[in-house]
Amino acid sequence: QDGDQQTPAEVRSDPLNDKGVVIDRVDTNDARLFIIPFEKNKEPKIWAIHHLRMHDLGSLSPWPFEATLTNGVPPGEIDVTGKFGPWHRDEPGDTPLEGGFNFAKADLGVFPGISGTLSSQGYFGGTLAELEAYGESDTPDFTIQVGGHPFPLHVKYQALIDGTNGDTRLQQIDGWFLSSYLHATGAVLDAPKGKQGRTVTLDVNMTKSRIEDIMTMAVKTPKPPMVGALTLSTKFVLPPGKNDVVARLRL
Repeated sequence: QDGDQQTPAEVRSDPLNDKGVVIDRVDTNDARLFIIPFEKNKEPKIWAIHHLRMHDLGSLSPWPFEATLTNGVPPGEIDVTGKFGPWHRDEPGDTPLEGGFNFAKADLGVFPGISGTLSSQGYFGGTLAELEAYGESDTPDFTIQVGGHPFPLHVKYQALIDGTNGDTRLQQIDGWFLSSYLHATGAVLDAPKGKQGRTVTLDVNMTKSRIEDIMTMAVKTPKPPMVGALTLSTKFVLPPGKNDVVARLRL
């Protein structure tokens, strides 16, 4: 009857319109998630989801979920638990999302010029379009091929991610390697129109560092040819490309 009808605003806020349907549990195996960019001529972001379980799908409160998926670049397995939704049909980017993640055994060798096995864990919260992430990563065997010396790298980070296009603002990065420390801020953004890949830009400051640690990265000699305290401030730019990281890197 007229008195029971929902207003247009109420219809939009109800993920399953006015039917009041709530699905207790949804399981999917070997699914693919496509995120279609708003910009024309850009390829969609595709995530392979080995398993996804969602609870209370369609309710007006957040939907708990557990998922295992494959990250594209660098390749590796991500275990995620959290809450998603309810879905905002008119503005998908406003859909809430929160949870924790564990990213194991990511192979950095897919980037020409470096190698190592990265593991990362942390948590995230916000909306699809503005997702804040906090975490830390360990790469016990990080290697820059031009130097050829593996060394442990530990990083803590805080980032703002646009899940609708993958753009990432790196609000804070703190890294420790050997006897040195660095602090950085920057972004990982889509390449200019007509090019594929992403551009990494960082403002890097090293105030508690050693020059022999930098030499270990870049020189193949068994022992670094220089030693001493180092202070460094630089802008790091890594444009997209398939050739060696060191060949593309600009400082």
